[in-house]
Amino acid sequence: MKLKHIDDLFDGLEGCKIRTITLTNNDIKTFNGKWFAQFQELITLDINWNKISNRNLKLKGLSGLTWLHLGDNPISEIPAFCDDGLFKLTTLHLSHTQIRSFAELKEKFRCLQSLKYLYLNELEINKLHNNTFSALKNLKELNLMKMQGRSLEISPYAFNSSSLDTLSFYMTKRFRFTMWYAKMGTFSPQTLFSQCRNIIALDLSHNVFNFTEKKIRDMFKPLKNLQRLFLEHLQITYIPKYFLHNFPKLRKLSMAKNMIVPWTDGTLTFKDVKSLQILNLENNRISMISLKSIPSNVLDNLKTIDLSNNHFTCSCDLLWFRDWMKSTKVEIKNAKTYKCDNSEFLTKYNPTPESCKNIVLIIAVSIGSLVGVILFATIIVYFCRWRIRFQLYNIRSRYRNYHKLTQNNSVYVAYVIYCYEDLTWVKNKLIKEIEIEQGFKLCIPHRDFEVGKVFADNIVDHMNLSKTLDVARSKLTKEGSLTILPVMLEEVEFKNMNAAIYSFIKLSNYAAWSEDNNAKELFWDKIKDHLKNI
Repeated sequence: MKLKHIDDLFDGLEGCKIRTITLTNNDIKTFNGKWFAQFQELITLDINWNKISNRNLKLKGLSGLTWLHLGDNPISEIPAFCDDGLFKLTTLHLSHTQIRSFAELKEKFRCLQSLKYLYLNELEINKLHNNTFSALKNLKELNLMKMQGRSLEISPYAFNSSSLDTLSFYMTKRFRFTMWYAKMGTFSPQTLFSQCRNIIALDLSHNVFNFTEKKIRDMFKPLKNLQRLFLEHLQITYIPKYFLHNFPKLRKLSMAKNMIVPWTDGTLTFKDVKSLQILNLENNRISMISLKSIPSNVLDNLKTIDLSNNHFTCSCDLLWFRDWMKSTKVEIKNAKTYKCDNSEFLTKYNPTPESCKNIVLIIAVSIGSLVGVILFATIIVYFCRWRIRFQLYNIRSRYRNYHKLTQNNSVYVAYVIYCYEDLTWVKNKLIKEIEIEQGFKLCIPHRDFEVGKVFADNIVDHMNLSKTLDVARSKLTKEGSLTILPVMLEEVEFKNMNAAIYSFIKLSNYAAWSEDNNAKELFWDKIKDHLKNI
């Protein structure tokens, strides 16, 4: 009504048995309780959303009030309720005022022993002090929602109250219940709820919780009497295992508007949950509910479940849940709006059990067959690995058009270049197998070079007598590459090679020596094949 002055507004109602006066959403700047002293039965007064400051607020004369709403006024300090004789108050609203500190709250509330419901929402408070509410012996419900404090600190025993049964700590600026903030002294997980064990309803929505930390989960252990728990908008992706069993009396759980994904072991998630009747998981990322998601004893006790705005994956795995929806007596909130990720309504998804069994059988057989083929192929490749490498070598040789030369004046089939430390292997292995057993003549410098002749001349002369070097020289002239077969007696790390050798080895089909019998056979076959095709 845009009222600005009410000092004589009610004079004509003297003698009336008025119990409730509501003057909300006006432009009242001054308020005096004496204006209403004539109403002896007045117990409810609502003057919220006006322009009343502490200087212009007088409550004396309203000693019969039990319900008072002062919210949304520019009140910067807690009013002197005791001085004004408001001893009967049971409900008090001071939300959305300009109160910045609770330091004086305990003193100014000392006489409010009948107070049961206290609303302190949307205040810019930086600290909740120890035992602030402990003197209010009948306090049942404490609302500290949407507090704007940017650096709020919660003292270890801020919630100390043996009578408190409902606590709402629903924040706008998210309070971070993490071990980092605990170490900084912002709150104490060990004591936060230790002195308010009779709480039956707790709302901690719009905060941040690190449930991976055991100390954060253990913070809730004192709340054995909890019946209603609200953990909405926490940005969590899962329901913590071994968490809900802390609350044996839990009747309502709401974890709506998070990012919870499907879980597989409901026996751990809902361990010891026996009294749950209302489960709200709307607006999450739950794409699948299976027989193992929620134990049957929990489902049987439910009265209401809400899974709306979760995009389900409509597959045969969801068949159990769809059938349960059709047969259960549990009230499923907004069931007709449940959708699959392809926008199909879940209630219209109707695969037959037989078709699902066939699909499962086909998938199982296909996967089993594929695994069997891969395993068989792996075994064959392993046992025939040396033969396979040899065949690949032959194919590559033919692809490169290697062919025999027609020269008949070569004394040696190949010229052997080796390190002096490998001379023993050349004498005992190479000469024995290639020359003695197979009849190929090799040029071995330490054996075939002429004594007393210049070493460089020996190299040139014997290279001219070696058939392999003729081939190498021919390919160098025609193709710009050398026909050389590298022989590696042991593995050499590439980091120990210079760039030229590394490049040559990497691009060559070298023969690798091994003590393995199959490997030895391939090794000698590769050398013999190379020499035969020169």
